[in-house]
Amino acid sequence: DLIAFTSGLPKRFKDAEGLMNAVRSGMGLKEEKSFRQDVKLKKASNIREKFVAGKLFKVKDPVVSKDGQEGVIDTLGANHIKVKLKESDRFKTFWLQDICLNN
Repeated sequence: DLIAFTSGLPKRFKDAEGLMNAVRSGMGLKEEKSFRQDVKLKKASNIREKFVAGKLFKVKDPVVSKDGQEGVIDTLGANHIKVKLKESDRFKTFWLQDICLNN
């Protein structure tokens, strides 16, 4: 991350890329000609942001789907949840927006 690297250098320093490549070389890494910037993605949704932050669901939480299916969370995916259905040995996968905590 060239921007983060440059932030630690004196303002008057002119060859940040050269210095960064020298450090990379000392670390056994190849020289770079172009430096990518960190990508800032827009929020997908508030529910997704809470889920990714770990503030929405946890494994073993009781949940209910929009269509009334009850169960317990077995696995948290990237944007879906695998639920062991109540009184059954079956599992079903739900999108985040299709279930809520069953309190």
